Amino acid sequence: MAQVPQDIMTQANAIGSGMDSALAQGADIMSPTGKFSALALNALVAELNQILPMMGRSDMYPDFTEDQTTIPMDFLQLIMAVQSIADMAQVEFDIDLGAMTDDAQIAKLAALIKRLREDSRMQDYLAMQEEPVADVPMVDEVETSGEMSGEMSDEELFASRVG
Repeated sequence: MAQVPQDIMTQANAIGSGMDSALAQGADIMSPTGKFSALALNALVAELNQILPMMGRSDMYPDFTEDQTTIPMDFLQLIMAVQSIADMAQVEFDIDLGAMTDDAQIAKLAALIKRLREDSRMQDYLAMQEEPVADVPMVDEVETSGEMSGEMSDEELFASRVG
């Protein structure tokens, strides 16, 4: 069985970087175009912002202030990162970004992300990513010298200051 990666956001960011590289090389990766209201996009942003912390990401995507005719590339990269992590978790998350042309598809995508966030397989996969590796010693178990230990006896403290 393949080892589960420890930092899924690193992988998701690598996907985004790969997309940036493809764009820089002139690949035909097009952002969906259509009529997208700020209201529908912000519903999608709200769902996305709820799943990002589960993926180890602390920054949130800002709300849209006006209607859009294309989906911004940075927003699209976050959606693709979610899709990639769903694939790694072996959770169905079928989206056709090219088919997104209006608010109905945006609402469908928001519902898919909500369902993904609530999926027990996705939650289990993300929880496995957060678990510490058992072989790493805890700080309390590491042997320290008297100077580094917070529990010095009075004699050791006196000796360290005098000598």
